[in-house]
Amino acid sequence: MDCKETYNSFIYYIEGDLSHEKIIEFDSHINECSSCSKIFNEIKLTYNIIDNEKDVKINPFLFTRIKQRLENENLSKVSKKYFLYKKALNTVLLSSFIILGIWLGIFMGSINNTDSVNISQTNSEIYYMNDIQQESVEFFLIED
Repeated sequence: MDCKETYNSFIYYIEGDLSHEKIIEFDSHINECSSCSKIFNEIKLTYNIIDNEKDVKINPFLFTRIKQRLENENLSKVSKKYFLYKKALNTVLLSSFIILGIWLGIFMGSINNTDSVNISQTNSEIYYMNDIQQESVEFFLIED
């Protein structure tokens, strides 16, 4: 077996697809030729690394951890949305109460606001209803 034929048989040898006679010829050439031996060892090492990467052990709890992390992220998003809605609602309610308080103050102030005619009539009525202004204090002292 020459170097070119050996080089073409590297992969077949590693995968075990060569006949018994070809395996013997391949082994004898690899033992005799140092350049083919070096290339074969590099290819064999590469295949071993690839095989080791393929045999990654699956963690049985990987799915549950990923699922839990996704649920936690969803809950945190929901809680952030809830916090923003709550904050906005508090702001709107506080503003509404302040506006309502100002409006009620203006409304209640306008109820007692009467024109000057009504005030003069009220003063004259108070004069007739208040007996103390009509009679002096001495009058009360003398009668008793």
